[in-house]
Amino acid sequence: LGYSYFFDANKEDDLSSLHKSFLVADYGEIELRTNKKCFHAGRAINQIRKIGTGHYLIDFSKEVVGHLDLEFVSKTKQHILITYAEHKENNSLVYKIGSRDFSIDYIAKPGQNKFLDTFRRIGLRYMEIFCQDDIDIFYFGINEVRYPFEEIKYKIEDPLVKKIYDTCVYTLWCCYHEHYEDCPWREQCLYTMDSLMQALAGSVCFENNEQIKSSLKLISQDFRKDKLLSICSPSSSNLTIPSFSLFYFQTVEFYLKKTNDLEFVRSIYPKLKDILEAFLSNYKDGLVYTFDKQGTWNFYEWSNGLDGGLMQKQVKKADLILNCLFVISLRSFIAISKSIGKQTNLEYIFEENKKAARKEFFFNGYFKMSKDNELLSQYGNALAILAGYSNDDESKFIAKELTNENTLFVKATLVTKPFLYDALLKVSPLYKEYILKDIKKVYGKMLDEGATTFYETELGYKDFDNAGSLCHGWSSMPIFYFSRFGLLK
Repeated sequence: LGYSYFFDANKEDDLSSLHKSFLVADYGEIELRTNKKCFHAGRAINQIRKIGTGHYLIDFSKEVVGHLDLEFVSKTKQHILITYAEHKENNSLVYKIGSRDFSIDYIAKPGQNKFLDTFRRIGLRYMEIFCQDDIDIFYFGINEVRYPFEEIKYKIEDPLVKKIYDTCVYTLWCCYHEHYEDCPWREQCLYTMDSLMQALAGSVCFENNEQIKSSLKLISQDFRKDKLLSICSPSSSNLTIPSFSLFYFQTVEFYLKKTNDLEFVRSIYPKLKDILEAFLSNYKDGLVYTFDKQGTWNFYEWSNGLDGGLMQKQVKKADLILNCLFVISLRSFIAISKSIGKQTNLEYIFEENKKAARKEFFFNGYFKMSKDNELLSQYGNALAILAGYSNDDESKFIAKELTNENTLFVKATLVTKPFLYDALLKVSPLYKEYILKDIKKVYGKMLDEGATTFYETELGYKDFDNAGSLCHGWSSMPIFYFSRFGLLK
């Protein structure tokens, strides 16, 4: 439905027919999801401040996600513009960002107005409303929508760890409804990279498994002729991020280890084979090459040199990150295959790829981005350690630079820090203290800024031309490491 819509309370719903704008299509069989139904948790508490005639600013004191819920009295029929955002500037909201319009037009009827929109879920912290005349407000805000997670409770001694933990958990609550969502404010989309992070983090604080299965099932039903996954699921977009397709293998392996649900994994195994075939078709002389067809976006993370140049011509080349992710995902595929009694005969690729990758990317003790690109990144070098491209001594040398405050590497962003942490822990468990310190520094700063959920990137709303999300599921990963380090009792 987009970000914005129009509703006129003066008109009755015509339930006798469908409007010509209503799309009717036959998509075949309807399949019930394995996850549970969401529920209304109630009206979110807020504070309403009158700015001027018919002008109100509403603060919910935290990120809230749900359905628009209104109950007020209007003296006349009048237009009300309802805007929403995750932050405010100078006591006002910026609700138009590029082509995005985070607003709702509501035509109030004279007298009492009661409206609950259950068709469009929105995420926000603030609302600003512009009426033509004053209204008498009983409630103006959000009826929160929650998934019925069974939350695991822990005793946490460190106050900052507890605050970060609680905020991560609330971020996860806000980023799951029908499926995993990258964020509740801007997109609400199911991405495979985001889903991996949310599944790993969610396994620490929630008993549930069905939400992982439901999202994996939904992704498996995506279809493209090139066998890659669409940028998100479901989607009619022609756009794909090839590297994101590889995270699907890791999430499936995680789910299988957690549940031993062999029957389900067998049912989606053909999709795993299709995705792998897409990458094997780009495998030559021991290396996987990036994709350059129209609709491809070779994105890795939101940092200089690694964002893939959306809407720019993509180039076919062998690069470090895609090859590392391919190897890691191939490991997952082989493990999954063995679990369900399937033979792959693909183990030969590991040594073949390692030899070619070291020749192509190993440069002065570190791993560069590609043969013709000497870019060095924390993400790429962390993945090289995890992929097994470096020996023990080389990994120790790389780890020193990975933890250098003034590193020459392009620094990892919030979404790729887990790979940095995993690589360091592979080198030595002694890096636990560095990781904990880094989490406290990065996430503590967000808390100091007043965050009630964790950001998409460390820049917060200022990123992406002021379109940065302040509630992003992939940023909930600290709790995975808190659990790993025994901080949750």
